[in-house]
Amino acid sequence: MKKYLGFVIASLLAAGMVTGCGESIAEGNSDIIEVTGTSVTSVTADTTTADARTTTEDKAAGTETTTEAAEQKKAAETTAAAESSADELAATAAPENSEAAATEAPAQQQEQPQTTEPPAEEKPYLLDELKLGESCADYVAAHPDCRQETAPSCIGKGEDHVYTYADFTLYSYVEDGKESLREIAVTGGDFETRKGIRIGSTTAEVTAAYGEPEEPGFYSYQTEDGRLQIFFDGDKVLKLDFFTNQ
Repeated sequence: MKKYLGFVIASLLAAGMVTGCGESIAEGNSDIIEVTGTSVTSVTADTTTADARTTTEDKAAGTETTTEAAEQKKAAETTAAAESSADELAATAAPENSEAAATEAPAQQQEQPQTTEPPAEEKPYLLDELKLGESCADYVAAHPDCRQETAPSCIGKGEDHVYTYADFTLYSYVEDGKESLREIAVTGGDFETRKGIRIGSTTAEVTAAYGEPEEPGFYSYQTEDGRLQIFFDGDKVLKLDFFTNQ
């Protein structure tokens, strides 16, 4: 019995020492356990979590970048396809439009009115408007740009009227309200006789048109417009004088 109790006590003491030593060791190494165990594990866990978060963010960014690039590529392909279709349509329509334009061009040219300038109005011939022996009142009324003079006539009871224009002068006789043109004296301008003689024509041209004068140096000819007398200055015509035979 004593032996048994001694054994039990010895066992208990041994267990107590072991427990005490364990606690001491535990207490002595608690910091080490915390650093090498919990802290390291915590740091490792935090690092792993950070790495995982970074990886997740990188993947998300990569996904967004990939998606954006894919959308840009798709948009570029769509634009290129649209431009290609437009070019094909233009190329297809061009020949048709060219043929239509070529067909319409002659029609348009035919439809365009021809713009031609009207012929220059031919100036009336002076001796068609004025007739010797007839009234010149209508002509004077239509061409009032002249100097008018009136004087008692030396050939009758009436009056002599003189109408002086820039290139010719009209002499008429008025009696009892009736006027009769007696003389047309041309001294300038572009007037020509019916045979083409004008102021400045030569004696050779006059004789070629009307023949040799009836008297030397006296160029007087009977024409359809009345008696024509031509006056010269040297070899050039100076005056063309038409007058009645009365």
